[in-house]
Amino acid sequence: MTDSIGICTRRSLFTGVGAAAVASATGLAHADSSSLPLPKSDPILTISGKIGVHNVGDTATFDMASLEALGVTSFTTTTPWTKQVAFQGVLFETLMNRVGSTGTKALAYALNDYVVEIPLKGFTSDGPLLATKMNGSYMPIQKFGPLFVVYLFDSHPEWRNNAVYARCIWQLQKLVIV
Repeated sequence: MTDSIGICTRRSLFTGVGAAAVASATGLAHADSSSLPLPKSDPILTISGKIGVHNVGDTATFDMASLEALGVTSFTTTTPWTKQVAFQGVLFETLMNRVGSTGTKALAYALNDYVVEIPLKGFTSDGPLLATKMNGSYMPIQKFGPLFVVYLFDSHPEWRNNAVYARCIWQLQKLVIV
């Protein structure tokens, strides 16, 4: 929250948090079918930029439950960092459609300050996947979690190259659609 000159103040922050709490408690937070519900637990992903669907200010914010509520898909593949693993999560295309993305690329930010650009074209029905689980278990931060962008390398040899490997960001926390 910012004041009239664009500075975040304690008062504007508390006012915004209070408004969000009231909206959530009264059900106004997602009265419009195109809006997103507010996260009920700690957010794990924030999406901003060229999106048309929001739930916290001009962002789309997800906790694990609200992210997985978009629909979970799974596939098994080998990556440069893992042996053959079963990944479960949300297709990147599903997520971009849900937030009304109108951009051409996503700037993806990890917890460790790694940033990569992911083109928002050429998605397939099998990837990329925003993985939330590996072999049926949620991924801790120390092991790629909580979110890991993964491609189905075993079925798509054209994806086995350094440009695509670089897009496989783990510890993903934020996307900015440009």
